[in-house]
Amino acid sequence: MKPYLILLALLLAISAAIMSALFDASVVVKEGGVVESATAILYGVLIALILLLRKMRWPRGNYLSALILLALLFRELDFDKAFTTMGIFKTTFYKSSGVPALEKLVALIVIVLISVTFIVFLKHYQKNFLAEIRRLSQPELGVAMAVFLGLFSKLILDGLPRKLAGMGLSPGDFVTKKHEVLEETLELGIPVSLLVSFYYLCRRAKPHEEEQG
Repeated sequence: MKPYLILLALLLAISAAIMSALFDASVVVKEGGVVESATAILYGVLIALILLLRKMRWPRGNYLSALILLALLFRELDFDKAFTTMGIFKTTFYKSSGVPALEKLVALIVIVLISVTFIVFLKHYQKNFLAEIRRLSQPELGVAMAVFLGLFSKLILDGLPRKLAGMGLSPGDFVTKKHEVLEETLELGIPVSLLVSFYYLCRRAKPHEEEQG
C-alpha cells in the first residue's frame, strides 16, 4: 500500500503547489492543458505496454483491459461530447428534443459496448481481484487506488461549487476557482496508479515465467 500512499501524497502536494503558484492555475488544468495532456499520454503508454509486454492469465483480458483504458482515454479527451450535441453521459442528452435521434442511438450503442466490455472483464477477474485485495497485493491495490481516485474526482470534485450550492452551502471563492486543480491532478493519478500496478504485476509474473522457462 505504501507506494500508493506516497503517490496520493505527491498528487496532493502537486495540487497545493499549483494552487499557491503566482500564475493562473486554470492555464495548467484547462482542457488540453498540461495536466490533461499528461493524463492522456499516460493512458496511451499504459495501453501500449499492456498489448506489447503483458500476457494476461485470460487471453482476452489484454484486449478488454486495453478497450476499457481506451474509453478512459477518450473520456479524458472529451470525445464523449466532441462529436455530439452535448455529453453522451448526461441524462439531458437523451431527454432533449434538440438532440437528433441518430445521435442518441449511436451514443446508446457506444455506452452499451463499454458497459458489456467492463462487465465481462469484471466477471472474469472479480473473484481473484477481491482475494488479492485482502492479501494487500500491490497490483490489485493499484487498481483499487485508481478506482478511488476516479470516483472521488467524479462524485465529489466534479462540479463541487454547484453541489455545495445545491446543499445550501456557499462554496467560497477559493473552492470555486481552485477545485478543478485538485480534480484534474487526482485524475492524473489514475493512469499513474495503473502504471505502478502494471509494474508490480509484471514483477509478480516474472518468477513464474522463469520457472516455466
